[in-house]
Amino acid sequence: MSTRVIANWTADEDATLAKLINEGDSASMIGKRLGRPRSSVCGRAHRKGMKFKGQKQVPCERRVRFVASEDQTIRAMAASSKSSTDIAKVLVRSASSVKKRAKIIGAKLDGKGGGKPRTEPKAPKAKPVKLNAGNIANKRESRTHDPEFKHSTPAVAVVPLMVALVDLRPNQCRFPVGDPLKEDFGFCGHPMEQGSYCRSHARLAYQAPESRRRAA
Repeated sequence: MSTRVIANWTADEDATLAKLINEGDSASMIGKRLGRPRSSVCGRAHRKGMKFKGQKQVPCERRVRFVASEDQTIRAMAASSKSSTDIAKVLVRSASSVKKRAKIIGAKLDGKGGGKPRTEPKAPKAKPVKLNAGNIANKRESRTHDPEFKHSTPAVAVVPLMVALVDLRPNQCRFPVGDPLKEDFGFCGHPMEQGSYCRSHARLAYQAPESRRRAA
């Protein structure tokens, strides 16, 4: 089954969005005019700093309860060592609400605005070994014939589709790509194969933090 990816916003659409917002149209009306979901219109308006008129109660981009897609985004960005501040900007929520939700769903946050960073246990100091040409050659020979010795192969990189959060489909990979504070930030978007990710990003997201840093 093919995955349908919604096209990125064009300059003409941005101009139309600004014009219709200034005229007082709602997100639903603009979505019908542009052929885009209401949530996509809300997200684009927020990223461009546009404000809808006549919002006396709940703002367009604000949601009271966290939905499943937001939980998946929190887990994915937490696995990439993003802070609650970074995640809050992507979800258009407060950093404090992201912290609380991350704690509820068991996602550990690192960095600024994310609580105390995780610390890796210190490995015991290895005793110095005096090497010479003889024992180096013996070790190389033993590894060559050892059936348990294997060279690790890094996961093959996949080219992300850079899909915006509001445009992600339920079966698309939610691995975050880029800086969430920049315009070109997006998500992988390839079909899910393991958990919330595609095959390539699942290998990166579920390995030990030290290995993940080396892979990055």
